[in-house]
Amino acid sequence: EDATGWSVPSASATPARPGIISRAQWGADESIRNTAPDCTNDPRYTATVRNGIVHHKVNVNTYSAEESDDLIRGIYQFHVQSNRWCDIGYNFVVDRFGRVFEGRFGGVDRAVIGAHAGGFNSGSTGAALLGDFRAAAPTAAAMNGLRDLLAWKFAIHGVDPRSQTTVISSG
Repeated sequence: EDATGWSVPSASATPARPGIISRAQWGADESIRNTAPDCTNDPRYTATVRNGIVHHKVNVNTYSAEESDDLIRGIYQFHVQSNRWCDIGYNFVVDRFGRVFEGRFGGVDRAVIGAHAGGFNSGSTGAALLGDFRAAAPTAAAMNGLRDLLAWKFAIHGVDPRSQTTVISSG
């Protein structure tokens, strides 16, 4: 309460779910998912998300909005057919226009174990930015899309974005 007698209640809000382009919308070929040895039809889950891991895909930075899904399908195919992973490694992909794409199958709101960071996959959510950022910074739109995604994902799993966590490699 201030000198005028007014008080301002504290406010908090759960971040809104960003618009997420589904696997069907970007054209994931579900017939290639789980074709590698040791894959099952069911995604693997962990109890909760504790942290996020952000990668960048070393591809061109000048792709058009219409080419984003082509790039993601290529990454998916490479992960499944060349790396012999069960699915695309990342839980999410963010393009230079700030659009968020569903990555690994199993539910965007769930703690799906990805293949984005060997030894650190369980308990993390993985997001990849489309582009090569070794010499150029990501676009503001990409960073805003990533921020909105992680704010929402952390909020639904109770992760304080200001906290620190220690992760230990599982292998």
